[in-house]
Amino acid sequence: MKNLFLIILLFPLFFSCNFSAKKNTSRLLPELDILERLKRQKSEIDTLYKYHRCNILSFAQLTENSLPFRIDSTFDEEYYTKFVLQKDSMGKIISASEFPYCRSGDWFLVVTHYFDKNGQTFVYERQFNTFHCLDGIGYETITKYYNADFQIINKEYKLVDENGKPISKDCCMIIDYDDIVSQNINKYLKFNKIKK
Repeated sequence: MKNLFLIILLFPLFFSCNFSAKKNTSRLLPELDILERLKRQKSEIDTLYKYHRCNILSFAQLTENSLPFRIDSTFDEEYYTKFVLQKDSMGKIISASEFPYCRSGDWFLVVTHYFDKNGQTFVYERQFNTFHCLDGIGYETITKYYNADFQIINKEYKLVDENGKPISKDCCMIIDYDDIVSQNINKYLKFNKIKK
């Protein structure tokens, strides 16, 4: 009878130790590839921007030193930079894009920060289009992916023509642009003096 009592007493203890060991080993299993997860998050935000433009806040900065102010879709004045903030269904900002104005129309530039659910930057992307290429228009894209510690874990570069064919940098006049990447949405808004 004592042996049966001992077995009944030890069985749950063995089971809980065994379960605990399994639980700990599952923590050691590799996490889903972070880069693939970040690419998927970026793609989801890009899709939302394309199809749900109702969650957009737009601001214009008229001169380099002026403060950005809220604008609507009817705004058609010249500006120094235009800012577009995209919000999710919960009202959190998930991306912020800036569009410097080019009076000559020779180039187009958009710089976008992508923010995770905690407001941390996980992707920074710069897209530059120029008409100053030997064979037409050049489309340059630089994309940087960041981990939770705001360290670059991957950087992608491409320069293509209108047909998506890779071209050499020597064939285009590419402007130098200082990438100023904000660590999170609060720092981005403060740096650009945007009051939402």
